[in-house]
Amino acid sequence: MIQTLTERAEQMLEDHRQAKLAAKESVRFVGALLNPPPPNKALREAAARYQREVVS
Repeated sequence: MIQTLTERAEQMLEDHRQAKLAAKESVRFVGALLNPPPPNKALREAAARYQREVVS
């Protein structure tokens, strides 16, 4: 019985940790969507290559 209670308590703690992390990740993800960082060199080069090879 003690083993079962211990396992259930550990599972509840793990579930709580994952839910808390998921909420934190969601806030960060939405923040990045609403305030994206400026494009870096690699992204600018990829966009230029796309324009040359696909759009033109």
